[in-house]
Amino acid sequence: MAFHIPFEHRHRGQPIYIGFDVPAVPRRRWNLWGFFGFGLSLFAFLTAGFLSPLALVLNLIGLRREPRGLARAGTVLSLIGCAVAGGVVLLAVNAEKDYRARQQRQLDQILNVELAERTSRTLQQAEAEFREFASVNAGQLPTWIDANMVAIKHKDGWGESLRFDVEKDGAKLRSAGPDHQFDTGDDLLLKVDGQCERSSHGEI
Repeated sequence: MAFHIPFEHRHRGQPIYIGFDVPAVPRRRWNLWGFFGFGLSLFAFLTAGFLSPLALVLNLIGLRREPRGLARAGTVLSLIGCAVAGGVVLLAVNAEKDYRARQQRQLDQILNVELAERTSRTLQQAEAEFREFASVNAGQLPTWIDANMVAIKHKDGWGESLRFDVEKDGAKLRSAGPDHQFDTGDDLLLKVDGQCERSSHGEI
C-alpha cells in the first residue's frame, strides 16, 4: 500500500518517499509426512515390502497436507510394496504346506512299511493255523464260512481283520492294506495250501 511521511514528522534533509510495500515472498512449505513416507516406501522394497504398510500410513497422512506430490508417489509405491509383501507371505505359506505334506507322505511311507511287515507276520500266523488244520484233515481246508471265522480273529497292521477268499487259483488270505478297503491295489495276499470245498462264495 502507498505510504508517506507526514509533514509534521519530516526533518530537514530527510527524503520524501511515496511508494508501495514490498510484497512478502511466500516461504516454500515442506510436507514432512510425504517426504518421509516417500523415502520409507522406497526403502521398503529392500525389505520385500514388509515396511510398506508403515510407509502407506505416513503417505496417507501426507496426502492431507500441501504439497502432495511426494505423498501421492509414496502412496503408489507403498501399495505396490504391500502387494509384494503379500505375495512373499503367500509363497512362504504354500511352501510350508508343501514341505509339511512331503514330510507327512514320507512318514506315512515309513509307517506303512513297518505295518506291512507286521501284516506279513500276521498272515503267516493265520496261514499256519490253516496248514495245521489241513494236516489233520487230509489236506482239506475249512469251508469258506468256517475259514473266515478263523481269519477275522487276526488283525493286520492297520487294525482290520483278515479275509479268507476262495479263488480259481486257490485259497488266499487277504489284508485290506493301508486304504482299509478290500479288493484294491494295495491289498496284501498270502496263498493258503490245501483243498477247498465248493461254497456259496466261490469255486476253485
